[in-house]
Amino acid sequence: MSWVAPGFALLRQDGETCSCAQLQARALALPWSQHWTHATIACHAREHLIVAAFAAWAHDAIAILPPNLRPATLAADPDAHGVVLHDGELGVGIDVRGLVAATATPREPGPPRVRLSTSGTTGAPVAIDKAPEQLLREAAVLVQTLGLDAASRLLCTVPSHHIYGLLLGVIAPAHAGATVHGGTPLQPEAILAALQRHQLDVLVTTPAQLRACAVLPTGAFASLRRVVSSGAPLPDDVATMVRQQLGVCVTEILGSSETGGLAWRVHDRVAPPLRPLPGVAIEVDDDGRLHVDAPWLPADAPRPMPTADRVERVADGFVHRGRIDDVIKVAGIRVTLGEVVARALAIPGVRDAHALRVAAHDGRGDAIALLLASELDAAAIRSALSPHLDAVVLPRRIACVPALPRDGAGKLDRSTALALLGGEAGGVVPQLLHADADGARAIASIEATLPCFAGHFPDRPVLPGVMVLELVLATVARAWPQLGALRSLPRAKFTRTIAPGDRVAVSLRRTGARVDFTVERDGEVCATGTLACDASREPGAATVE
Repeated sequence: MSWVAPGFALLRQDGETCSCAQLQARALALPWSQHWTHATIACHAREHLIVAAFAAWAHDAIAILPPNLRPATLAADPDAHGVVLHDGELGVGIDVRGLVAATATPREPGPPRVRLSTSGTTGAPVAIDKAPEQLLREAAVLVQTLGLDAASRLLCTVPSHHIYGLLLGVIAPAHAGATVHGGTPLQPEAILAALQRHQLDVLVTTPAQLRACAVLPTGAFASLRRVVSSGAPLPDDVATMVRQQLGVCVTEILGSSETGGLAWRVHDRVAPPLRPLPGVAIEVDDDGRLHVDAPWLPADAPRPMPTADRVERVADGFVHRGRIDDVIKVAGIRVTLGEVVARALAIPGVRDAHALRVAAHDGRGDAIALLLASELDAAAIRSALSPHLDAVVLPRRIACVPALPRDGAGKLDRSTALALLGGEAGGVVPQLLHADADGARAIASIEATLPCFAGHFPDRPVLPGVMVLELVLATVARAWPQLGALRSLPRAKFTRTIAPGDRVAVSLRRTGARVDFTVERDGEVCATGTLACDASREPGAATVE
């Protein structure tokens, strides 16, 4: 039996409807090589993405959703066993816009197989495979929970190369037999125009886009049956604005790329609790970390599976308190990045904010960097924050730009944020080559211009041991952001010096929250040791040789 309901259709911006059979006929016209095992889908338009994905799935291939559609990203995997399917001028792969429907009788769409990348907000993007049963089980629950059916007419403003956009903009509507709009408007006026022109009744969007919709007239969304928000936590003030001004209660879904959807709530009042989605079981440990079991978890995942979310149980569900890696220590003082962002957004003139953990180049552990959309300067921001935050907690670096370059899901990847802030604190930036549950490897170039070389030592510059440790910690943060900050350093040994211009390799082996590290230069070991992160409760005095 097909996973696509008969009535599924795509509504073009000109008002013409394209049926599932027509989409599949175009997909089967793609000249497919029997050697291709996967296809990178680089389509901006939802119609073209559906055709490309249907083509891959018809041949039992994996549809790869890249972290972004930049040419450099798409050229990073020149695999002879795959193909790039696109709707632009890439110069490689196949442009699906020119496909003419096959004359043969269309086959049913094959089972959806997807490989996606995490957003990169806390480290390098990580590839995740989603099996058909995972996607279809979650889609079925979303259809049930959101009340989607054959009469639903849906607009999804999230690009479909994000898993949230694919699930709620393609797979769930197809499973329900709904009609989905082919556009992905981002500006509030364009969103409203599409809703009104085509009499759409479901809007799938993000918190950032909902915040921007505050410029719309009173009652702009009153005719909608459902507004869905996901991709990031929905602030209470935005939910209240949509309810009171725009005329609809937002349905929020909590989840992640790794776990899929976990919980939901309808913002019919201020700060309602989250409730697990049907079929999801939750546990909360003593540290407030959320553990989950769901029918769409990976087959090899631990059950219950630990998440990166901090929560608090309440009578009717639970309250989300941020991420585990959102809690950091600055000079021994605990602070959450979410609190810093909330304080920044309360400053008049600040339109958007993003805080992130960086290494303190003075060796004191963590520091906070703050990126803002504002015309204010750093001094004004720091002055406005100082009555609310301890002096040592105040962001070390603040950058103000006209707008934060968030992606279509409202995310801001770490590398982009760091680039706008001027790079990593301390200047040693590891390039992550590999990371899995057990180990990781990175390389880094030691630039002669690093400030730590000044006076260390005048006649023979040497990279300080504390900078070597910060390089290791930065690599750990990229590979496993959920481990949190350094808790203890049971062992560290420095055997050879590292000089300006050297290129070093960092190798990590992980056991729970303990990480063994080796730093090498040209095959010679320069440093080894073991560190324990905040997720560990194992005591240990630091010993440095």
